[in-house]
Amino acid sequence: MYDQPKTIEERGEVAEVCVLNLKLEMPMYLDGMDDEAESKYVGWPERLYVIGTDRKIAYAGAMGPMGFDPDSWEEAIKKQLV
Repeated sequence: MYDQPKTIEERGEVAEVCVLNLKLEMPMYLDGMDDEAESKYVGWPERLYVIGTDRKIAYAGAMGPMGFDPDSWEEAIKKQLV
């Protein structure tokens, strides 16, 4: 269990542990201490996004829970990997 990070360095350390423990291999984005990405791409309720290699939204799922479609989200991710 971790305390709420107070600096960007602490936030990065927690994120690194998560990436390693979850064995995530895709590129990750570390949101700033102002949570700008969180406020712009808020996932309430249960919304899935894919940010394309051009840094634009390549996929925005519908609001959940009925719009929660992990299969189409996975397809959108695969399209970005080609």
